[in-house]
Amino acid sequence: CYTAGLLHNIGELALLRSLQDWQEAGGELGNDDIEQALRRRAAGFGSALRIRWRLPFGLRELIAAYYALGSGVFSREALVLNLVAQLLALPSNQSLDSLLESRPARMLGLRQDFLGRIPEHLLGRHDG
Repeated sequence: CYTAGLLHNIGELALLRSLQDWQEAGGELGNDDIEQALRRRAAGFGSALRIRWRLPFGLRELIAAYYALGSGVFSREALVLNLVAQLLALPSNQSLDSLLESRPARMLGLRQDFLGRIPEHLLGRHDG
């Protein structure tokens, strides 16, 4: 779970490095170009790297669970990673309690008091 959490955004990091190389070679990119490239290409970069590095299938499944849960049976780790993604994407004006109805929270059997114990400084709250 820890390794999957660290590797989930490897595509974004690799793409940012490629874009930086492009700029250093004289190419021009604005912030909008960079954001659009990240939205359109980061997942593909990440998938290609995970396959090229021959990461075990179970680890690749955990990384994918961060982004989406398909159908079927999920490990506790996959549910935790998906819940973390939802926590980090939660707009600052939305209550943590709204996550109690999320699929991973329900499947993990989380209660309101658990979410209340999460320190604010650990949440990547943003305006949405």
